[in-house]
Parts: sequence; structure tokens; C-alpha cells
Amino acid sequence: MDYSLIAKVKDDACPGPNDIYLDDLGLASIELDDFDPRLTGSSPAIDAGLWDVCPTQDYWGNPRPQGTGCDIGAHEWTP
Repeated sequence: MDYSLIAKVKDDACPGPNDIYLDDLGLASIELDDFDPRLTGSSPAIDAGLWDVCPTQDYWGNPRPQGTGCDIGAHEWTP
């Protein structure tokens, strides 16, 4: 497992060398009862993934346009 978004884990432990660990991952909501994985414009996950392992579509079936990198996570952010 690598190139993952990780927030608020015990001892700030990240399993992969390219994981992103921050208190604010730039997701719409990380609350359990209101979780929303859509990225905000300030998310460090934007263009932080690798194209050779990135799906061509996001979770909702939207295309992941070619750019400097795909977005990490289920949602491909668009301005």
C-alpha cells in the first residue's frame, strides 16, 4: 500500500514512503457520519498519484484527465 491519504492515525504512522499524512487532507468531510471523499481545491492529493497505476475513471465514472499526475483517492478534482 502506497500513495494513500492518511489522517489522524496513532503516532502519525504511515505505512508507505509516498503516503500523504496531514491533519487536513483537503477532503469535503472526514467525519464518520458525514464522510465525503471529494477533494477540495487545496488538497495535497491533487496530481499526487502515478499515472501507470491510476484508474482511467474515478469512483463516479468521471474520466481522469491527463495532467501532471492523477489525484489520489476516489475522486478526480476539477476546478
